Amino acid sequence: GGDDAGVSLKPALEFNLGKWEVLDEKGEIAIIALGKMVQTAVKVREKLALSAVKARVINGCFIKPLDKDMIKTLADKNITIVILSHVREFVNYLSHVCVFFERRLYELKSYILGSILLIMFRKKYQA
Repeated sequence: GGDDAGVSLKPALEFNLGKWEVLDEKGEIAIIALGKMVQTAVKVREKLALSAVKARVINGCFIKPLDKDMIKTLADKNITIVILSHVREFVNYLSHVCVFFERRLYELKSYILGSILLIMFRKKYQA
């Protein structure tokens, strides 16, 4: 999604309802973005790479159904999840998912940066 001439995205090879598109699978941070924010996520990944920080980019192309399996898999691997979205509906629905994960021993931090919502999930340490 988006129209930023500075970022080129390949067309999706598959369409699976409720499954998000993984654009890059390597990194200790997962940036999940929706719509035009996908291009922003790609730019963020490129800037992080300059500081030797690897980030994976995921196109969260579905608001409903949300790809809970993807979020759980990433959180179980202790990958920090950052979600970028301008879409109010996505934010509202995501609040229910946050409760789901918080009850299942995940740490949750959220920040609002202008019109960008940034949410970070991470599995709590278990001894």
